[in-house]
Amino acid sequence: MFFASNEDTRLPGLFAGFSTDGGLTWTTRFMADGSDGLPNACCDPSVSWDTFGNLFLAYLDDAAANTVLVMSTNGGATFSLVMQFTAQDQPKVATGANSVWIVHNKVNS
Repeated sequence: MFFASNEDTRLPGLFAGFSTDGGLTWTTRFMADGSDGLPNACCDPSVSWDTFGNLFLAYLDDAAANTVLVMSTNGGATFSLVMQFTAQDQPKVATGANSVWIVHNKVNS
């Protein structure tokens, strides 16, 4: 199990946690806050597991100008960068049919 949420007391970053025992105990931390090598996060996390056990997390960077996609192969204990691309609001990630899909709101200025 894994969760990520917006975090208003310590920016940049997300508050996240994972459980390996069905939610009985949780390991929590701040992530994407400059301490873990991931692009700094603003907000709007979205998660999806694929059928291979990979965990994908999408979020907006701290400038709210790019969507960041990261992946974990160990249940959310650590993540690595997959890609970043221009997107300005509400990224959502989904997995299926051996693929990863992202939708977002692109604000034109």
